Amino acid sequence: MRLLRYFKSAFLLRLNVSGLGNIPVNILALLGFLMLGFGAQGFWLLGVGLEIAYLYILGTNKRFQQWVDASETIKTEEDFAQQWRDLVRRLSIADQQRLSKLEQKCDQIVNKYRESQNSEYFVESNQDALRRLAWIYLKLLMAQSNLESLEEHSNKNDLEQKVSTLEKELQNESLLASVRDSKSATLEITRRRLENLDRRQSSLQEVESDLNRIEAQIDLALENAAMQSQPQAISSSIDLFSNILQEQPFGEAQRTIDLIDQRLQQKN
Repeated sequence: MRLLRYFKSAFLLRLNVSGLGNIPVNILALLGFLMLGFGAQGFWLLGVGLEIAYLYILGTNKRFQQWVDASETIKTEEDFAQQWRDLVRRLSIADQQRLSKLEQKCDQIVNKYRESQNSEYFVESNQDALRRLAWIYLKLLMAQSNLESLEEHSNKNDLEQKVSTLEKELQNESLLASVRDSKSATLEITRRRLENLDRRQSSLQEVESDLNRIEAQIDLALENAAMQSQPQAISSSIDLFSNILQEQPFGEAQRTIDLIDQRLQQKN
């Protein structure tokens, strides 16, 4: 399958020609042989033979394969960065600043590793670990934002007042059966909304605790990078207090989050 990918890239190869832009040279050459073949059919056979030789020679060339791999990596990284920016724009200004502060510390850690002349493998592995921690941090901020927006639509005092009113109304023995059933159902729904509101409060506290924990872990890594002659490897694994990320409370952003999760898993 990988070889087919290289053959496809060779077939669609474009060269930048001054004044003309990116030209699909192989396709133009095939069109040329096609036109010549209407005058002499031998050109068709010649064109097919040359195309097969061209695809095989270029598609199996190691340098060309490395160029194709590098080009696809750059495109993937650009898509990753754009998806990341799309999520960040969904956050409040305060949360964006909070994330930016964490990312700046991550960049400082990587720079200190490079200044200490650590091996490139060590630097890149720690850079990946920092990126994963920042990713967890961003998802927690997204979850926190969604929980807070849900809370805005449910006032606890109003719900408690509604429960109290319904309970008093249901004490009226003269209520028609149909009315009683309707009010009882409304009371049950309102009680569940109160329970959900209480759970959201608990989840918000847990999320904030996890955010603080990641911030502390990044601060420690920054101190270690600055003070130690042989910096420690950074772990991207962290036991979160909350289970909010498993519940996937991301709404419309869920698709983008799934794509970034897949991207990071592929690099693991």
